[in-house]
Amino acid sequence: MVRHCKKKEGTGRANLSNSQAMVDAYIAVMNGHMSANPASKHYGINKKSLLRRTNGEIPVNAQGAKRVNQHIGGSGREQITVNCSGSASGKVLPSYIVYKGKNLYEARRTGGPDGACYTTSEKGWMEGPQFLVWFSKLFLTNTEDVSGKPRILIFNGHLSRLSYALVQKAIENNVVLLRLPAHLTHLLQPFDRAVFRPVKLKWQQLLVKFARTHRGPVGKKDFPCQLKKLYEESFEPETIKAGSSSTGIYPFNPLVDRTTSNRHTATI
Repeated sequence: MVRHCKKKEGTGRANLSNSQAMVDAYIAVMNGHMSANPASKHYGINKKSLLRRTNGEIPVNAQGAKRVNQHIGGSGREQITVNCSGSASGKVLPSYIVYKGKNLYEARRTGGPDGACYTTSEKGWMEGPQFLVWFSKLFLTNTEDVSGKPRILIFNGHLSRLSYALVQKAIENNVVLLRLPAHLTHLLQPFDRAVFRPVKLKWQQLLVKFARTHRGPVGKKDFPCQLKKLYEESFEPETIKAGSSSTGIYPFNPLVDRTTSNRHTATI
C-alpha cells in the first residue's frame, strides 16, 4: 500500500498556511496507521550527502599557539550519498552508501559500519533501482523480528523511487509506504528534525581530524572507516526517538509544535 499527498502547484516553497494545510492532510492519512502501532513498527529513511573534505583551510597549530591555517588541497568536493534509516523505538538500521560512478572497488566497501551495503549510480543518487535493493536487502531483512501488524516506512524523494516491483514487494511483506509531501520534510522527516544536525557537526570534526593527519580530503577508500566512526558517535537511539517525537509521528500527536525553533539541537 502506498500513500502520499500531492502538493498543489504554486510558486516557490509553500507558505506557512499552505504548509500547515499539507501537514494536516498528511497527519489525517497517517492517523489510521500511527496511533494503533508500537514504535518498533515505524521506520523512516532519509539521505545525507557527505563531502569528502572540509572547507578550504583548517587550523594546524598547537593549542595556545598563534593561529596558523593550512590549505587543504585535492578534489574532495564530490558528495557521497549515505542513506540512513531507523525506527521510532531508536533502532538504527545499517547504512546504504551510493558512490558516483560505475565501478565498486573492494577498498571502497571495506571497514564501514556494521551491516552496511554499497552500490553505485551514474550521479551518486539513490534512484529507483537502488531504493528497491535497499528495501529488499536492508529494510526487510533487518526488520524481520517485527511481526503482526504492518511495518510503516516513511520516506521522501522523487516519485521515480516508486516502482511496481517496490509496491508489489511492500504488499507481499505487509509494509505500508508513506511518502512525505514535497517541501515539508523540515516539518515531518524525523532525520531532518533531530538526527542530521549532530551528524553534520560530527562529520566536520572527523574531516578536520583526518585532514590534519593525512594532508588531504577523505579518499573513497578511507570513507567507510570514517563513516563507521560517524555512526558509532552520532546515531544515538535517543536522538532517533527525538526526531520521531518532534514530528508528532510517534508518539502520535497531531497537535505537536513543529516550528523550527523546537528542533532537537543536540551537539556532539
